[in-house]
Amino acid sequence: MPHGWKILFGVTALAALLSGPCLAQEETLEVIPLKHLTAGQAVSLVKPFVDGPGAVQGYNNRLIVRTTPENLAHIKEILAKFDVAPRSLLITVKQDVVAGGARDEAEIKGEVRSGDIRARAGKTPTDGVEVRITRSDTRLDDKNARQVKVLEGNPALIQIGQSIPVVERIVDPAGPDPKAYNTVIYKDVTTGFSVLPRVNGDSVTLEISPQRAEPDQRDGGAINIQRIHTTVSGKLGEWIDIGGAVRAQSSADSDILSSIRDLRNEQRRVLIKVEEAPANSPAPP
Repeated sequence: MPHGWKILFGVTALAALLSGPCLAQEETLEVIPLKHLTAGQAVSLVKPFVDGPGAVQGYNNRLIVRTTPENLAHIKEILAKFDVAPRSLLITVKQDVVAGGARDEAEIKGEVRSGDIRARAGKTPTDGVEVRITRSDTRLDDKNARQVKVLEGNPALIQIGQSIPVVERIVDPAGPDPKAYNTVIYKDVTTGFSVLPRVNGDSVTLEISPQRAEPDQRDGGAINIQRIHTTVSGKLGEWIDIGGAVRAQSSADSDILSSIRDLRNEQRRVLIKVEEAPANSPAPP
């Protein structure tokens, strides 16, 4: 914008404040320089607190306020609290994968008489009763963490997901008789979201917005992808669970005196921790 236009805009903004109702005797007009907030941010911040016929307008890195001296002092207190350098935050994201499996089997073999009623199951020994109960458990934890630095009030884009094996058919045209064969490659199936941290004291509020998602194709790889759209709160330095997905498979087979239960499940969670970045850490881009 040409310098002449800037001067004209500033004069126009000042005139707009003076051209409303006549400047009452008890009102004052002041131009407040801003340190870190933009003019638009400052106007949005203080406008709800301007009394009655008062007015506020932004120009470059300045705030022009017309109001009573008492109200002006209150507005300056608000600006002193919020017009500060944004803190550098360290965001740690961890995808917590817990895969588990359990198999239960119970079986009774034998012969039981009750009057004229006889029950038989399995291959019965000549005499006696055989009882067998077995149980097996497996559990696998897979945790990984990533970190990103941001300035307070700015969003960070995060992508999570997993690589899955995909079979692709390759045709080799070399020679008179082209040959086709299958090969396995790994593709990243990811979903992304932006996280906007807002800190108040030792509390933090996270605004989570999805960016991209690719659904499970119902075949191969057991793909789990988180879909997140929410606002959560927690404490600085503590892990916050922002969503997850659960995949479970179960089967059962039973008869009169035997039963088998097989359960396979996989749980995925996304955990976020926000803390102030160390003073000697590189500044975020």
